[in-house]
Amino acid sequence: MQDESIAGIPASIQAAWGRKARPTKGPRPGLSLDRVVEAAVRLASSHSLDAVSMGRVASDLGVSTMSLYRYVGSKDELLELMIDAVYAPVASAPDSDAGWRARLSDWAWGNLRVLRKHGWVLRIPVHGYPMTPHQIGVMENGLSALGDTGLAERR
Repeated sequence: MQDESIAGIPASIQAAWGRKARPTKGPRPGLSLDRVVEAAVRLASSHSLDAVSMGRVASDLGVSTMSLYRYVGSKDELLELMIDAVYAPVASAPDSDAGWRARLSDWAWGNLRVLRKHGWVLRIPVHGYPMTPHQIGVMENGLSALGDTGLAERR
């Protein structure tokens, strides 16, 4: 039974948060959500974002295209999870003893490293608020670095 508080959230996003368990019925899956996302990131990084399709990811993993839909509901969900995966290093907790300038600088340089390594991220349209753990972690780290600046939230 699905938790009411997460109704309407795509299953792959629930899985990214650890809220959706692997199905217990049916054949034992030979894949994992992480493997699917890693394969898609590899394709985008080595070829281009245009190379990422459900069929191409499935082919690289040696499975049928339909088997990917056990893990992600659509290509858009896969793209969201790809962004989450590549931003994991920037989402880690910053050194809280460092001053705000050092923390904000580390955050900015971390973002730049991601974009230099995975330029394809810039081609994915932003459709809403961050929804995945690492995307929220990145936003939180950037905002928390500003906490000691003395800047007001409002004018």
